[in-house]
Amino acid sequence: MNDQERDHLIERVANALDVPEPSPLFWEHFPERVRTAVVAIPSEAPAWWKRRPAMLAAALTVAIAAAGWAFFARVPAAPETPLPAVVMTFDEDDLMDEDPDWAVMSSLAASAGVEMMREAGFGVARGGAEAAIEDLDDAARAELVAMLRAEMKGDDSGGS
Repeated sequence: MNDQERDHLIERVANALDVPEPSPLFWEHFPERVRTAVVAIPSEAPAWWKRRPAMLAAALTVAIAAAGWAFFARVPAAPETPLPAVVMTFDEDDLMDEDPDWAVMSSLAASAGVEMMREAGFGVARGGAEAAIEDLDDAARAELVAMLRAEMKGDDSGGS
């Protein structure tokens, strides 16, 4: 772009910016024309929950009740009869073959005396076994007695 083209462009822009000032009546009528145009725009009706707060409260109550029902309906009820006791037995030699850590702990426990284990904090506190037995119900006590009798006889069958 040369100087002549630039000067021509500046003159065109300056002429475009020279806009005559509107008449004083324009400014007197302008606010009223704006108000009329704004009123003519159709307004949207407020949402149903803004018009009726009671309906909003009812809808929220129904939603909360439905969510609570869905949650509690999926939770299974507790079994009415207690599950039978399961006694698991294992062969210590097989366990030591599979887990070398168990073999180390087992040999350490076998070499340590009872007094040494008590000093280290292992074992049942005095009166602890009696308290545990007192907490058992009649069926569990009967099972314990049967297991103790079998152990004293040297029978590995256990209780019932």
